[in-house]
Amino acid sequence: MANFKRIARKLELEDEGEAAIGDKVCPDCNAGLRFGRDGQGYTWSYCPECKKKIQSVLIPRFPPAIKVLSHSD
Repeated sequence: MANFKRIARKLELEDEGEAAIGDKVCPDCNAGLRFGRDGQGYTWSYCPECKKKIQSVLIPRFPPAIKVLSHSD
């Protein structure tokens, strides 16, 4: 059994579990795909056998809010 968290970390993703929507198997090796989220909030499907990203599944709708720090004048 593959260590999914370690494979996701190598792809710079955070493992979120098995793929539940879209393609559920890798087009190259027919292994089950998993979801992973990157640092920008994009969700990718990746193959734990081939150790590669397949495609972007979910793109965040709104970018993170800009924080304006208070200042003392």
